[in-house]
Amino acid sequence: MDHVYTFTPTTVLNTRFNWNRKTELRRQWGDGTNFLSDLGFPSNIVSAAIRKMFPTISVSGYESFGYSSGRTQRFDNFQLFSSLNKFMGKHMLKIGADLRQQNYGRYQWGDGAGSYSFSTDWIRGPYNNSSAPPMGGGVASALLGLPTGGSFVAPPAQSSQNRYISLFVQDDFRLNKDLTLNFGLRYERELVPTERYNRILRGFDPNVASPISAAALAAYTASPIPEVPASQFKTLGGLLFANDDNRSPFKTTTLNFSPRFGFAWKPAMMGGKTVLRGGFGVFFNPNEYGGTAIDQTGFTSSTPIVSTLDGGLTPVSTLANIFPSGFLPATGSSLGISQNLGQSASYYIPDVLNSYAERWNIDIQREIPWNMVVELGYEGNHGLHLPNSYSQNF
Repeated sequence: MDHVYTFTPTTVLNTRFNWNRKTELRRQWGDGTNFLSDLGFPSNIVSAAIRKMFPTISVSGYESFGYSSGRTQRFDNFQLFSSLNKFMGKHMLKIGADLRQQNYGRYQWGDGAGSYSFSTDWIRGPYNNSSAPPMGGGVASALLGLPTGGSFVAPPAQSSQNRYISLFVQDDFRLNKDLTLNFGLRYERELVPTERYNRILRGFDPNVASPISAAALAAYTASPIPEVPASQFKTLGGLLFANDDNRSPFKTTTLNFSPRFGFAWKPAMMGGKTVLRGGFGVFFNPNEYGGTAIDQTGFTSSTPIVSTLDGGLTPVSTLANIFPSGFLPATGSSLGISQNLGQSASYYIPDVLNSYAERWNIDIQREIPWNMVVELGYEGNHGLHLPNSYSQNF
């Protein structure tokens, strides 16, 4: 919807609202059919499968088949934009606001019926450290119904949103018939992303005592190293989850000002056939963390296939009973700082800076005979605060 209102012949207000939706559905073989039961998979797999689709199968020595990227997702982008244009003699002023909101919904089932791999581990002989057969070993494992790896994943749904606000002012100043100057200033801020049901991590507390502190200290005290006395040994840190009081994984910057300057000059001494143009501006990049970058650690359950507990002497998992111990549940935020103990963890720093670019350009255009124009230009770009990840386990 676009509305233009003319206050006076020199003052015009243009306001518009738009809503864009993009929906994506990635489906795979057998999705929505009875493939799993028809293939003879056990009933616990059939009932637990997120999608009753063809599973992902990997056989050593052959191409894997199946599809591990199944998902449905939707982007809803809303924008309210308004600009007031005012002509004042040699000046054309433009003042406006740009308000946006992005809603993102996703349900990614991935290996919704599980992923199963078959290598040569079970058909080596006569010992478990014997060489594998030169060919066909993976197929033999599959025919024996003895998987050697894989997992069953149950990912969460996601419903997140983030907002953006911007204010701007610009003055196009026609100094004379040969020279025009442009001055502008833009303020913008990207608000923090949130998830509707707080199914996200909101950071890491490096100072909180870990639930395993006592056990870790006892183990270390039994065998310390000279460099770190037992009295100085500490086990700190834990993941934090979003809650109603703190719903976002980070804070965004508030002072994002973008100055702009430009000029266009047609020197009279060049016969009116040469134009010199140039400009400089600062342009902020959106973080766009309201979508796929939100971390839902703890809300995804992944049950790995355990093929053996005795170094390959006897199998634990077979195609008739792939997960004899059942499926690991998603713990959500119930474990608190105990989440991912003994595993890796990632998080955003509390204060995220918007990356931005300083851009400048200058070019010369010259009209030459035969209705042709020659142009020589230079453009520079300097990026700052570019996104990066680093390890704290140095």
